[in-house]
Amino acid sequence: MPDTAERVARQSGTIVQAANLYDPVLNVQLGTAYLRQLLAMFGGDEIRAVAQTLPRSYEVLVRGQIKFRVGQIVWLALSTDGERMGCGFPKEMRQAAVEAEPHKFQLPSESDMRCNWIHVRPAAIDADEMRDLVEEAWSRAVPLYVAQEYGQARGYR
Repeated sequence: MPDTAERVARQSGTIVQAANLYDPVLNVQLGTAYLRQLLAMFGGDEIRAVAQTLPRSYEVLVRGQIKFRVGQIVWLALSTDGERMGCGFPKEMRQAAVEAEPHKFQLPSESDMRCNWIHVRPAAIDADEMRDLVEEAWSRAVPLYVAQEYGQARGYR
């Protein structure tokens, strides 16, 4: 049984066997409990909590700024004031996103225009949009099979 599932089940007083982890109801219960733990750990910061759950993702502090990496690839960065999130995003869609929703999206600095990157105002997006942006940015940094396994486990198409 995966270590995280075992720990969350034990902490919530649930008896679980490895075969039961594929039960959707139990999976949602354990996942919800785990997300609650992460939100508590990160002071309610949903972005960090979601990013921490993604395979191969880890958090680093670079010159006072929180960044998430897969290997050495930075795929998510949070401004120190929490007003901006930078994340991996297709270059070819960036300008259209900024023009369509300038209250949500901004172009990155000139030096980052060469990268697949966009800036987002977290206060302007809802939880579903945040999760979509975070998961999409992460999926561009991990090997394809890792993203596919994650998507299948979450029921994504």
